Amino acid sequence: MTTQYGRSGPPPAKVDKEPVPGLLEDLALAAAKIYYLTAAGSGPRRRPSTVESLGRGPGRP
Repeated sequence: MTTQYGRSGPPPAKVDKEPVPGLLEDLALAAAKIYYLTAAGSGPRRRPSTVESLGRGPGRP
């Protein structure tokens, strides 16, 4: 078991070789889309509502 994931294992070699040339771009786009959807949601409605519920809305000390 030590030889499988020892100093010279298959996982790092696969990452270094990068079998799929467009995999990184796809992952980056997917991550950006997920982050945008999670952060913004359907417009800037989630952030203000959360801030107002906390009592720190714009105009409320």
